[in-house]
Amino acid sequence: MITLATQAQELVRVLQAVVAALERFDRLGQRDYTAGLARRLRPLVAVFQSAVIVERSRPAAERALADLKELMHEVNGAATKGEIDIFPDDTLNRYWALSTLFQESRFSGQSL
Repeated sequence: MITLATQAQELVRVLQAVVAALERFDRLGQRDYTAGLARRLRPLVAVFQSAVIVERSRPAAERALADLKELMHEVNGAATKGEIDIFPDDTLNRYWALSTLFQESRFSGQSL
């Protein structure tokens, strides 16, 4: 069954995959940039993960996700412009599909 909690947990996994991909990216001239993105993103993902899995707090998870969005726009911009060809799979698309889960009416009233 698809619930807010299962989708939020999937989003945690997707965000962890984004961080891992940024950390692994090893093209000369871009290594420092992607490692820097990963360093900035990792603590924000940890806060979101804690809100979803440990605290099970929808308001805290929503705030944490809002804090992530600007940096994810930067990651997306670099990846889609071809500056960093880092996501050969659908990781980035999965992020965008899940990033609005707290606004979706089908999850209205559901808690984590």
